[in-house]
Amino acid sequence: MDALKTRWLSSSGNYEIGPDGACIEDTTVATRATVRLMTRRGLYWSNKDMGSRLHLLRTLRDARAKVVTYAKEALQPLLDTGELLSVELGQDGVYEDVDRGMFCCQLLLEVEPGVIVELSALPIGA
Repeated sequence: MDALKTRWLSSSGNYEIGPDGACIEDTTVATRATVRLMTRRGLYWSNKDMGSRLHLLRTLRDARAKVVTYAKEALQPLLDTGELLSVELGQDGVYEDVDRGMFCCQLLLEVEPGVIVELSALPIGA
């Protein structure tokens, strides 16, 4: 299993604490996939092969052509272990988010046969 975990912060900026007094941790495949997609490849402190190259996509044309390739590259360890079955571009595809001043994409991750997790408004080229 992938060792990535997320510790959630509350709206006050404090770690959320569970009933056992420990920080609440999220190790779901969707969270681990998001961390892999949002981390620039080569910059994760303990694994230089982790992360994505989505930040390299500077034009809408390039983004549309390469977003799935770069996403699959970043998520390959999860695909290799069977935690993800497939990665596809969602109906929203790649689009320009004018309000945020960046390109975004929607990815669909199949985590079990017929069970799809949608990752929406993922920033790319940022």
